[in-house]
Amino acid sequence: MNFFLNGRIVSEEKAAVPVADHGFLFGDGVYETFRTHGGRPFLLEAHLVRLERSLRALRFPEIPRGYFRRAVTAVIRANRPSDLAIRITVSRGLGPRDPLLCRRPNVVLTVTPPPFYSESLYRAGMTAAIVRVRRNDPRALPPEIKSTSTLNTVMGRMQASLARADEGILLGLDGNVAEGTVSNVFAVKRGVVTTPQLDGRLLRGVTRGWVLSLARQARLRVRETRLPLRELAAADEMFLTSSLMEIMPVSRLIFTEGRRRVVRFGPYGDAAGFGGPVTRMLMRRYADSIRRQASR
Repeated sequence: MNFFLNGRIVSEEKAAVPVADHGFLFGDGVYETFRTHGGRPFLLEAHLVRLERSLRALRFPEIPRGYFRRAVTAVIRANRPSDLAIRITVSRGLGPRDPLLCRRPNVVLTVTPPPFYSESLYRAGMTAAIVRVRRNDPRALPPEIKSTSTLNTVMGRMQASLARADEGILLGLDGNVAEGTVSNVFAVKRGVVTTPQLDGRLLRGVTRGWVLSLARQARLRVRETRLPLRELAAADEMFLTSSLMEIMPVSRLIFTEGRRRVVRFGPYGDAAGFGGPVTRMLMRRYADSIRRQASR
């Protein structure tokens, strides 16, 4: 695969940044990940808006949005297939210990070919686990900054793997559901779609926002509010969203603290695949929105 590195297209084997980069030494950087469909980036502007928000929060030197647009176009043209996962990473770069004195950030775009998640996982439904690690206090590191410092969720991902789950669900310090290690969480009860509210405790997911808009267009009742764990466990349906998952049905929820127990959603899988009626309707609408973009 070919990557973008500070204005140039380079092969994956030759792409490198200095080992003294603050991003490597201190995790001082931000990133965005999104998909392309038919060679066109999906929801790119929303991702660039969030990237700019993260860069401003960490007082990076200003980088024009057009620079990122051109970089995305260049890296798509330099690779096949045209359906890719693209990650934009901006690291602080070289300089003294004071980060505000580092004035030349490194901009890297890496690509990954599909599949990102197997078709069988969408058909069977993902297994999620409530992990022991809690979402970090937003006063320590605001989760709304999509930072390369992801140890909080890395620890959650490891705990999920040890529980033999596909994804880990983190609770906030208040004990309510926060988010997945790489996803946002949704519950459906009696046709009502509920997701944890944006109160500075979780990442403002781009796909989360898009799915909420699709749900409202479908005239579903939507609740953005605190989501207690007992309410999630009592849901009729559960699904996760992210740029790479898009919409992923959940078939099992594992509780790892105390006595291990498993909550199962359904059964409602059939030849058409897993997922409850609301989840599958939103998956169809999401796919339709991708096709509409491709036809423009």
